[in-house]
Amino acid sequence: MSKTLKVCRKLSFEEIDVDINDMPSHIPGVWMLVGKKTESDKWKCLQVGASANIYHEIAVDIEYMKRLVEMPNKDYINQFGELCDELCDEHSISSYPSEQNQLYKAIRDIYEELAFIVVCKNIEEKAKRNRIEKYVAYRTRARFWRNGGPYPKPKIVKNEELVFDGAFVQEYLPEIDNFLDSNIVTDGIQAFRSME
Repeated sequence: MSKTLKVCRKLSFEEIDVDINDMPSHIPGVWMLVGKKTESDKWKCLQVGASANIYHEIAVDIEYMKRLVEMPNKDYINQFGELCDELCDEHSISSYPSEQNQLYKAIRDIYEELAFIVVCKNIEEKAKRNRIEKYVAYRTRARFWRNGGPYPKPKIVKNEELVFDGAFVQEYLPEIDNFLDSNIVTDGIQAFRSME
Protein backbone atom coordinates (compact mmCIF):
# COMPACT_ATOMS: atom_id res chain seq x y z
CA MET A 1 0.00 0.00 0.00
CA SER A 2 2.17 2.86 1.23
CA LYS A 3 5.66 3.44 0.02
CA THR A 4 7.99 6.37 0.46
CA LEU A 5 8.46 8.00 -2.92
CA LYS A 6 11.14 10.54 -2.02
CA VAL A 7 12.89 11.39 1.21
CA CYS A 8 15.13 14.39 0.96
CA ARG A 9 17.17 16.48 3.33
CA LYS A 10 16.85 20.20 2.87
CA LEU A 11 20.53 20.69 2.07
CA SER A 12 20.49 18.28 -0.86
CA PHE A 13 17.00 19.11 -2.11
CA GLU A 14 18.29 21.10 -5.08
CA GLU A 15 19.98 17.97 -6.39
CA ILE A 16 16.71 16.08 -6.80
CA ASP A 17 15.63 16.20 -10.42
CA VAL A 18 12.07 15.21 -11.14
CA ASP A 19 11.09 14.71 -14.73
CA ILE A 20 7.32 14.63 -15.03
CA ASN A 21 7.69 12.59 -18.22
CA ASP A 22 9.50 9.82 -16.29
CA MET A 23 6.72 9.45 -13.73
CA PRO A 24 4.08 6.74 -14.18
CA SER A 25 1.14 8.39 -15.88
CA HIS A 26 -2.52 8.54 -14.98
CA ILE A 27 -2.45 6.59 -11.75
CA PRO A 28 -5.35 7.82 -9.61
CA GLY A 29 -5.01 7.79 -5.85
CA VAL A 30 -4.16 9.62 -2.65
CA TRP A 31 -0.76 10.89 -1.49
CA MET A 32 0.57 12.71 1.53
CA LEU A 33 3.60 14.85 2.25
CA VAL A 34 5.22 14.30 5.63
CA GLY A 35 8.05 16.17 7.25
CA LYS A 36 10.38 16.38 10.22
CA LYS A 37 11.92 19.57 11.56
CA THR A 38 14.71 17.57 13.20
CA GLU A 39 15.98 14.05 12.63
CA SER A 40 14.69 12.89 16.03
CA ASP A 41 11.12 14.09 15.38
CA LYS A 42 8.34 11.71 14.41
CA TRP A 43 6.94 12.22 10.90
CA LYS A 44 4.16 14.84 10.80
CA CYS A 45 1.63 14.93 7.96
CA LEU A 46 1.87 18.31 6.25
CA GLN A 47 -0.37 17.89 3.21
CA VAL A 48 -2.72 15.34 1.68
CA GLY A 49 -3.93 15.22 -1.89
CA ALA A 50 -6.21 13.15 -4.10
CA SER A 51 -5.67 13.15 -7.83
CA ALA A 52 -6.41 11.31 -11.05
CA ASN A 53 -2.63 11.44 -11.62
CA ILE A 54 -0.85 11.31 -8.26
CA TYR A 55 2.73 11.07 -9.54
CA HIS A 56 2.30 14.08 -11.80
CA GLU A 57 0.85 16.09 -8.91
CA ILE A 58 3.76 15.09 -6.65
CA ALA A 59 6.26 16.08 -9.34
CA VAL A 60 4.61 19.50 -9.72
CA ASP A 61 4.70 20.01 -5.94
CA ILE A 62 8.41 19.16 -5.89
CA GLU A 63 8.98 21.75 -8.61
CA TYR A 64 7.15 24.33 -6.46
CA MET A 65 9.57 23.51 -3.64
CA LYS A 66 12.54 24.40 -5.81
CA ARG A 67 11.34 27.88 -6.77
CA LEU A 68 12.43 31.07 -5.10
CA VAL A 69 9.46 33.31 -4.39
CA GLU A 70 9.43 36.67 -2.64
CA MET A 71 6.17 38.55 -2.17
CA PRO A 72 4.30 40.46 0.57
CA ASN A 73 2.73 38.29 3.25
CA LYS A 74 -0.66 37.34 4.67
CA ASP A 75 -1.86 34.85 7.30
CA TYR A 76 -2.18 31.18 6.30
CA ILE A 77 -5.00 29.39 8.14
CA ASN A 78 -5.49 25.65 7.68
CA GLN A 79 -8.72 23.64 7.44
CA PHE A 80 -8.80 23.21 11.22
CA GLY A 81 -8.86 26.98 11.76
CA GLU A 82 -5.28 27.07 13.05
CA LEU A 83 -3.01 29.95 12.16
CA CYS A 84 0.17 28.38 10.74
CA ASP A 85 2.45 30.79 12.55
CA GLU A 86 5.60 29.15 11.22
CA LEU A 87 4.61 30.77 7.90
CA CYS A 88 5.42 34.28 9.04
CA ASP A 89 8.32 36.60 8.38
CA GLU A 90 10.69 34.82 5.98
CA HIS A 91 8.18 32.07 5.06
CA SER A 92 5.11 34.26 4.63
CA ILE A 93 2.45 33.61 2.00
CA SER A 94 1.06 36.22 -0.40
CA SER A 95 -1.72 36.23 -2.99
CA TYR A 96 0.59 35.93 -6.01
CA PRO A 97 2.14 33.71 -7.18
CA SER A 98 -0.38 31.20 -5.98
CA GLU A 99 -0.45 30.27 -2.31
CA GLN A 100 0.26 26.68 -3.31
CA ASN A 101 3.50 27.65 -5.05
CA GLN A 102 4.63 29.62 -2.03
CA LEU A 103 3.43 27.04 0.47
CA TYR A 104 5.58 24.25 -0.94
CA LYS A 105 8.62 26.50 -1.05
CA ALA A 106 8.05 27.44 2.61
CA ILE A 107 7.56 23.80 3.60
CA ARG A 108 10.84 22.95 1.96
CA ASP A 109 12.61 25.69 3.93
CA ILE A 110 11.00 24.88 7.30
CA TYR A 111 11.30 21.09 7.39
CA GLU A 112 14.65 19.32 7.51
CA GLU A 113 13.35 16.05 6.02
CA LEU A 114 10.44 15.55 3.66
CA ALA A 115 8.81 12.48 2.12
CA PHE A 116 5.98 12.00 -0.33
CA ILE A 117 4.03 8.85 0.44
CA VAL A 118 1.52 7.16 -1.81
CA VAL A 119 -1.34 6.30 0.53
CA CYS A 120 -3.30 4.32 -2.04
CA LYS A 121 -3.38 4.09 -5.81
CA ASN A 122 -5.55 2.83 -8.64
CA ILE A 123 -8.69 4.27 -7.03
CA GLU A 124 -10.64 5.29 -10.12
CA GLU A 125 -13.68 6.77 -8.37
CA LYS A 126 -13.08 10.44 -7.52
CA ALA A 127 -15.54 10.41 -4.60
CA LYS A 128 -13.58 7.57 -2.95
CA ARG A 129 -10.24 9.35 -3.46
CA ASN A 130 -11.65 12.52 -1.92
CA ARG A 131 -13.08 10.63 1.06
CA ILE A 132 -9.76 8.88 1.71
CA GLU A 133 -7.93 12.21 1.42
CA LYS A 134 -10.23 13.73 4.02
CA TYR A 135 -9.81 10.72 6.31
CA VAL A 136 -6.01 10.91 6.24
CA ALA A 137 -6.13 14.68 6.82
CA TYR A 138 -8.55 14.29 9.73
CA ARG A 139 -6.57 11.43 11.35
CA THR A 140 -3.29 13.33 11.15
CA ARG A 141 -4.58 16.91 11.32
CA ALA A 142 -2.45 17.54 8.24
CA ARG A 143 -0.74 20.84 9.04
CA PHE A 144 -1.28 22.71 5.76
CA TRP A 145 -4.29 20.86 4.32
CA ARG A 146 -7.34 22.78 3.19
CA ASN A 147 -10.61 21.38 1.92
CA GLY A 148 -11.78 24.21 -0.28
CA GLY A 149 -11.15 27.80 0.77
CA PRO A 150 -9.36 29.03 3.87
CA TYR A 151 -10.96 30.17 7.07
CA PRO A 152 -11.13 33.99 7.10
CA LYS A 153 -9.53 34.12 10.56
CA PRO A 154 -8.07 31.61 13.04
CA LYS A 155 -10.60 29.38 14.78
CA ILE A 156 -10.11 26.26 16.87
CA VAL A 157 -11.74 23.21 15.27
CA LYS A 158 -11.82 20.35 17.77
CA ASN A 159 -11.49 16.74 16.67
CA GLU A 160 -15.03 16.12 17.96
CA GLU A 161 -16.31 18.61 15.38
CA LEU A 162 -14.74 16.73 12.47
CA VAL A 163 -17.40 14.46 11.00
CA PHE A 164 -16.30 11.54 8.86
CA ASP A 165 -18.42 8.75 7.40
CA GLY A 166 -16.05 6.02 6.30
CA ALA A 167 -18.57 3.38 5.24
CA PHE A 168 -18.05 4.28 1.57
CA VAL A 169 -14.29 3.55 1.75
CA GLN A 170 -14.03 1.23 4.76
CA GLU A 171 -12.18 -1.49 2.84
CA TYR A 172 -9.14 0.83 2.54
CA LEU A 173 -9.07 2.18 6.08
CA PRO A 174 -7.56 -0.67 8.16
CA GLU A 175 -4.39 -0.73 6.05
CA ILE A 176 -4.18 3.07 6.08
CA ASP A 177 -4.68 3.12 9.85
CA ASN A 178 -1.95 0.54 10.41
CA PHE A 179 0.50 2.62 8.41
CA LEU A 180 -0.48 5.92 10.05
CA ASP A 181 -0.41 4.55 13.59
CA SER A 182 3.05 3.03 13.04
CA ASN A 183 4.74 5.89 11.22
CA ILE A 184 2.95 9.24 11.42
CA VAL A 185 1.76 11.52 14.24
CA THR A 186 -2.00 10.90 14.46
CA ASP A 187 -3.38 13.66 16.65
CA GLY A 188 -6.67 13.98 14.78
CA ILE A 189 -9.80 11.86 14.82
CA GLN A 190 -9.77 8.26 16.06
CA ALA A 191 -9.51 5.42 13.57
CA PHE A 192 -12.77 4.65 11.78
CA ARG A 193 -14.55 1.57 13.07
CA SER A 194 -17.12 -0.14 10.90
CA MET A 195 -20.58 -0.43 12.42
CA GLU A 196 -20.90 -4.03 11.14
